[in-house]
Order: sequence, then C-alpha cells, then structure tokens
Amino acid sequence: MRRLLTVFILAIMVTGVVSAAGRGSRDAGHPHRYLQSSLDGAIVQVENTIDGRIWSAWSYRNGGEYDLALAFSIAPGVWSEPLLIGLDDGLDQRQPALAVDSRGATYVAYADGTGAIRLTALQPGGNQWSSPVAVAMEQGLSAPSLMVVGNALIVGYRDADGVALRAVPLLEPEYVNQVHSIYDGPDPTTGHSEGNDEDDDSAGQASIFGIGGNSGISIRPVGSARSGNNN
Repeated sequence: MRRLLTVFILAIMVTGVVSAAGRGSRDAGHPHRYLQSSLDGAIVQVENTIDGRIWSAWSYRNGGEYDLALAFSIAPGVWSEPLLIGLDDGLDQRQPALAVDSRGATYVAYADGTGAIRLTALQPGGNQWSSPVAVAMEQGLSAPSLMVVGNALIVGYRDADGVALRAVPLLEPEYVNQVHSIYDGPDPTTGHSEGNDEDDDSAGQASIFGIGGNSGISIRPVGSARSGNNN
C-alpha cells in the first residue's frame, strides 16, 4: 500500500513537470495571437506604366491610430521607405484605393476618422503628394474606390444609403513640382493642412482638382436612391 501511494505521488509530480514544460514550449514555439485591430491593413497596389513604378498603400498601425503608408518599387523586390499621411494627427486613415490616369498621375483615396473620403495625387515622376482634400464628408463613409473614366476620376464609396459615386476632374497638368509635405495631415475639423495660412483654405487646396472643398458631380447609382425621395 505504501509503495502504491509512493508511485501515485511520483506520477502526479511527473505529470505536473510535463504540463509545465508543455506550457512553456507552447508559449515559445507558437506565435502570439494578435487581434485584427492590432494589425496593419491589407496592401493595395497599382502599376504606373508611364514611369514604371508600382505603388503600394496600406493602413499602418501607429500606436493608437492608423496612418496611411505609401511606398513605391525601386527595383524588382526593392521598395522605397514608406511615406506616411496623417502621421500622429490623432485620426485614422484607412481603406486606401489607388488609380493612375493616362498621363501617369497617381491618385490615392482613403477614409479618415472624421467621416470624410479624402483624395491626394502625385504628378507623373513626382515625389511630393498634394495635400489631401475631402471629396465627400458625412458620418459613416467608408470603402473608397477609384476609376479613371475619360477626363474624370470616379470616386466611389459606401454611405448610409448604399453606394455613392462622385466624378472629380483629373489633376490639373500645371500642378507640377509644387512642394506639399506628405506629413502635413488634414486638420480634424476643417480638412486644412497644418502650417497653412488662413487664406490657404480647403477650397484652395481642392482647386488642384478643380473642385470645391466638398463638391464634385454626385452620381447616385440606379437602385440606391435616397429613401423618402420620390421625386
């Protein structure tokens, strides 16, 4: 009986040691399970056939916010250091979309923490992006998309009624080699870039695209008319 009790106690001790070792090896040998909210966003890409660069954009997790990261291909398998839109401005910049027009101008649209869909652009072969401007401002706007159709840039996005489209003129050809810092994120309330004079308002920035601060031609797809509008 005493021998049986001794064997039983030893078995319990061995089991405890093996279990502890198993927990330790599991912690060391398996990756940490991150929540989706702690990861960078998915990468989207577009090829600029005019200057040969491939652009990548994604939402970069920066502490308590998401900033928009942009990088371009330097050589096969080699990428530039990412540039950041909205760095440390306290807002999220998420869900980027990319497009290139026939002249080689590159466009990026994204949703930000104010509920706006914003747009920035880069001239062919340039390295300074325009200051972001709002093409639509309303609570709950998300999932922007871009398509070049003729002389217009079609900006699509989701709103409370489904899908909305906005036609924006392409980047003006004369807007070349003007310095705009990609790190000057939009002001949370006005859409202005930090460091601008009071006279340099969002309408002035938006004139780069030939639009007002929250204008453009709105297109409501068939089947997604606003509820209650029977006209």
